[in-house]
Amino acid sequence: MLTPLQIQVERGGELIDTIERLLRRLPDGRIGAEYMGLVYPLSGPAEINLETTWCYPSEAPICLEPPELPSARARKWHLEELSSRSYLLLNGSAEYLDRVVTALQSARIEIEHWGPSFREDAFGRLHDWFIRLPAAIEETFRKWEIDQILAGVSEADEPKLHLPLADQLTRTQRLLEALLRRQAEAERQLAEALANADAQGAANREFASQAKDRERHLQTEVAFLRASVSAALSPTTSSTSDADPHLPRLLEELESERDDALARWALADDELQRHQAELRELTARLEELKLAPQNAPALNRRTRQRSLEELETTLRVLLPDVRLLRGSAEFVITEVEDRRDLYSKLRALSHDPTSLRGKRVHTADGWLEVHFSTGRGRDGRMYFKRMTIDGAACWAILVSDKAAQTSDISWLGGQ
Repeated sequence: MLTPLQIQVERGGELIDTIERLLRRLPDGRIGAEYMGLVYPLSGPAEINLETTWCYPSEAPICLEPPELPSARARKWHLEELSSRSYLLLNGSAEYLDRVVTALQSARIEIEHWGPSFREDAFGRLHDWFIRLPAAIEETFRKWEIDQILAGVSEADEPKLHLPLADQLTRTQRLLEALLRRQAEAERQLAEALANADAQGAANREFASQAKDRERHLQTEVAFLRASVSAALSPTTSSTSDADPHLPRLLEELESERDDALARWALADDELQRHQAELRELTARLEELKLAPQNAPALNRRTRQRSLEELETTLRVLLPDVRLLRGSAEFVITEVEDRRDLYSKLRALSHDPTSLRGKRVHTADGWLEVHFSTGRGRDGRMYFKRMTIDGAACWAILVSDKAAQTSDISWLGGQ
């Protein structure tokens, strides 16, 4: 059973009201409550501040399960672990990011790279920054130890809920891009549904036209046969025995055929009405999405595993002599936003290796390197070498980026 929470309403540091409300989840993942027709995020365990950002109730559904409420030491970070590396995702200003990096380095935690975050985490939430850590971070430091390391790191003399304007604009831009992607997908689905509905409607109209033509033809034949029967049974006819004995049976068959045609026409008309209703429903749904689009669906572990399997199956069928090594598949589906450049280079390597001008990796015997675009810049790196794996000659491929180049080349030297 859902239980309302008693919440204090503040404005300008002063308590102005106390209310009881069901908690809601805002589009950016935070928990909030509705007040005077607007939904504000919680600024404490049971507080809202009317001077913070807000959204409409239609954009913030009621939480059906008790959410994790903010506390005095609410985490501003999230640790996401992948098979090839781990990511510490942060919310806050650039100064806060610098303090977190300094704290981790002081605790002797290896950091590979850090910068702005442009993708959702496994729960579909957006973050301001990312710090890339080794894949085995959990073997050295547990989450509660990282929590202890970052406990003293804060936004020095800066209200936690008032981010710099540049950070707010960056987060708003990323949220807008996610909403536009979802709207584009909804419009694509609607266009397909409209095309199907138009095709089905055209077929139904053609069938209805044919049914009406058949009905008029049968009515003409029935009228002619009835006139023939009346003439045959007329007293002026020399003998009723001259009438065709098959006329009554033929008349019944034609009437039956006419009834069947009318029934088929009625079914076709019902089908047309149903498709038109579906079209109106889809159009209304599109308008709702334009007015209040929702966040993109969360990427969970099952979705990530399915993406990995699809990538491996595609390469195995289309490029059977290509083998991805050391978490390359994971890197492709999580780090490469635009994969066209990478796929074209893999195809060139498989079909015409001489067309791919690679640069020798000096400390790794036989390995060559080419750059490719990840969709955010030309910081992608593809290392390749002709090898024999499981008794078959193939191209061994390592896909990574410039930030991990030192560790990647060190690993290649041992292969």
